Amino acid sequence: MEGDILFVSQKQKRGGAIYEDQVKKILEKESNLDVLELNFQKNKVLFFNKFKYFYQIKSHHPGKRYKTLITNKAGVYAGILSRKCDKKILILHHYYGDENIYPFVNIFLKNRLLSNLNKFNSVIVVSEYWKKYFSNYISEKKIEIIYNSFDVDKINSIKKDLNVQSFKRKYKIPDKKIIVYAGNALKIKGYEEVINQLKNDDEYFVITSGNKDKNAVIQHLHLILDYTEYIQLLCSADITIILSKFQEGWNRIAHESLICGKPVIGTSVAGMGELLQKANQTIWKDGDNLQELIKSSIDNNKKTNHGEKYASQYNLEYLKKRWVSVLT
Repeated sequence: MEGDILFVSQKQKRGGAIYEDQVKKILEKESNLDVLELNFQKNKVLFFNKFKYFYQIKSHHPGKRYKTLITNKAGVYAGILSRKCDKKILILHHYYGDENIYPFVNIFLKNRLLSNLNKFNSVIVVSEYWKKYFSNYISEKKIEIIYNSFDVDKINSIKKDLNVQSFKRKYKIPDKKIIVYAGNALKIKGYEEVINQLKNDDEYFVITSGNKDKNAVIQHLHLILDYTEYIQLLCSADITIILSKFQEGWNRIAHESLICGKPVIGTSVAGMGELLQKANQTIWKDGDNLQELIKSSIDNNKKTNHGEKYASQYNLEYLKKRWVSVLT
């Protein structure tokens, strides 16, 4: 038996998984696609996720040959390269050296990933930062950038239909304060820094949403929203601030905020730094006065308009065109 494409992804709700889901939907319309979704909730007797993924890979249509393999790094760690395929494509959103609490496991994972990069025909990254990083290990000619992309028409439709006052009333968001959206309530994403800098200034109201740290003590407004209301939140805020310490692949929250026509302040880490610089947004550095940066960003319509125009070019048509190009 021979199929067209085997696509290996993970059952998660993170930015990288959203990107992969978008690619899957595009390729389903273009080819015969077989999806293997690695799921840590299955095979619980195996305990470690890597062992669960290894079993799921080995038991997925054993002996079946595919023309093309598309995988992420979790598939590499779990041994997907043992499957025979004519063409192999790796998606790398980001890479950091402490993915596991055990140092010896990190060394193993790093060696497994980097030593296998040359077995791929193409490595897809989502920013120039990561292209430059991985070009230290493989030929730059093998690396292609395909940026995070969005359903811009859907976002614009939500924005057009939004009644800001109604949304604020629903979630008891004050009218006469500067509304700051600080992303997910994850320490590594920097929301605590935003709250600490603004907590003594009654002019600001900080909101987070979505994922939060397991033991986080939430004393501000934290919302769990579907996608439509999440976009409504971005549009209702005056500014988005992401003071991330994480080595970002890109940053979908910052990008969506720009499409919504909102200014963004963020750190220069990895891919997010590229996004903010190209969108002409404000880079925050330790010691900067956040209040001053907020007011200058909100008042700068030229910056905001440039950011919206830059971000909106990465739509689903762009994503389809780039991925079909890679496959053909």
